[in-house]
Amino acid sequence: MAQSSSHFAVALHVLVLLGTEGDRPLNSDCLAASTGSHPVMIRRIVGQLREAGLVTAQRGREGGFRLSRPAAEITLGQVYQAIEEGEIFARHHNPNPACTVGQRINGLLCPVFSDAKSAVIERLGQKNLAALISGS
Repeated sequence: MAQSSSHFAVALHVLVLLGTEGDRPLNSDCLAASTGSHPVMIRRIVGQLREAGLVTAQRGREGGFRLSRPAAEITLGQVYQAIEEGEIFARHHNPNPACTVGQRINGLLCPVFSDAKSAVIERLGQKNLAALISGS
């Protein structure tokens, strides 16, 4: 069984932490300490969040990261799309082409998997970061 990534959960942890700090920027070492992750992984995740326009970076000695907009304007769906690449479920990589099911299985599963991913993104889009911060 394929192992799922924790990057989405770590990204949410980072964003909740940034959201609780207001305008005070936090550096990757501080974020890594809070998440229990390596600073390199945090920089990669924060880079993805920055590319998606969810965080901004401030350079310099007092630099770090902060939310680019109010937490109420950031949906969990936006975070998911910024962090998670690829599909939710993996395709069957080695079906037997001589089998009548093996010939068709990926064609049958792809639309189902695509619908599932769309449903996840839609559901996550219904909750915003402010709700996580407030605990509701």
